[in-house]
Amino acid sequence: ALRDLEIRGAGNLLGAQQHGHIAAVGFDLYTKLLEEAVRELRGDSAPAEVDPTITVEVEALLPEAYVPEENQRLALYKRLAELGSTAEVAEMRAELADRFGPPPSSVEALLDVVGLRVAARPVGVERVEAQGERALLTFAPSTPVTPERLLAVIARSRGKMKMLKEFTVEARIPKGPWPDVRAALTGLLAELAR
Repeated sequence: ALRDLEIRGAGNLLGAQQHGHIAAVGFDLYTKLLEEAVRELRGDSAPAEVDPTITVEVEALLPEAYVPEENQRLALYKRLAELGSTAEVAEMRAELADRFGPPPSSVEALLDVVGLRVAARPVGVERVEAQGERALLTFAPSTPVTPERLLAVIARSRGKMKMLKEFTVEARIPKGPWPDVRAALTGLLAELAR
């Protein structure tokens, strides 16, 4: 139905006069921009959403051998990007196993990365980078984590965390298999959320 709206339009608001705009940015982004513009005109404050970027050294994807249909893979990637809670990640994990069989390690890693994005969002972390024995957490300016709380977390880490610059924290993590790295990153984000 969304694709049909995107192709044919929906009256004057989304019809021929606006079609060029929709075609340029896509229906979903267009409706999001439209909602933001309406909210702004009403004088409502737009919530500051953080869309975390996770950079880790693991293959995280839906392989063609696991989900053969390209459109299904794209739809699943879109759904994964929209997940907002750990319960939704668990439901997606169960759904993938039910529909396509036991997930390979790359799919498990993809679900883990999505879980990290979900955990980073509420603490206002916009970037998580893990390489070797080092992880960098970059906070958005709108983070709800107060400087006092951040300093307390750094103090409790006993030298494993340090402030690099205003919105960036460096943490030592184990270098090893992905489950150990994932557990360390999840622990860091959980510590910040307390």
